[in-house]
Amino acid sequence: MKIDPLFYRDGYKAVVVEPWSCASDIRLEEDIVAPRYAILRDGTILVAHGYLYDFASGAVDTESIRRASLAHDVLCQAISEGRLDPKWQKDADKLLKRVCLLDGMARLRAWWVYRAVRAYQKRKKRIVFDAHPVKRVG
Repeated sequence: MKIDPLFYRDGYKAVVVEPWSCASDIRLEEDIVAPRYAILRDGTILVAHGYLYDFASGAVDTESIRRASLAHDVLCQAISEGRLDPKWQKDADKLLKRVCLLDGMARLRAWWVYRAVRAYQKRKKRIVFDAHPVKRVG
């Protein structure tokens, strides 16, 4: 019996089932197009059906953070993959806070979420890699 190795990643909680978009303040010279997301020159973030993300890493998952964390995860993934310049990280973090507030998060909690991601970014080594390493079975 032949069976191929299984390659997988840990860490995902949600699968986007309808295309989704979000405006941002990011302005690019050219579009970034990846298999399940795109970031357009005007800052529009497009997420395709099948995009996997893990809601709010390190925070309590509530409805007021789910859309914000999707936009933030896409931008952070693009930075980690080397597709988006790390100079946009602070704008990504600000977008997280803005969407949290738009979705009804209390101002104090939104401020705390923003401060937490900013502190994390300062400690994080800026290495281009996928945060969830590929593992092999077989």
